[in-house]
Formats: sequence, structure tokens, C-alpha cells
Amino acid sequence: MDMKHDFPFEPDIRVEALQPRSWRPELVAIVAIFITVWAALLVHYLSDSTGW
Repeated sequence: MDMKHDFPFEPDIRVEALQPRSWRPELVAIVAIFITVWAALLVHYLSDSTGW
């Protein structure tokens, strides 16, 4: 009975954590900057290796 009763609560916590409402603006900004820098470095590396 305890196993069946405790199980439904874990997915609910995970779903709430994945919702944008619970995200901090600082975290979103850091992730956005990281992705932008990573993409810029990737394009720079590909352009150098291919000779564009």
C-alpha cells in the first residue's frame, strides 16, 4: 500500500521542476548566454576547419 501511495508524488515534483514558471530568470539568462557562446564557438571552429 505504501509503494502505491508514494509513487504518484515523484512524477508530480519532476513535472513542476520542468515547468518554466519555477525557473529563475538568472538561470534562464545563464543558459541562454551559455548556448549563445557555445554556438558562436562552434560556428567559429567549423568556419576555420572548412576554410570558409
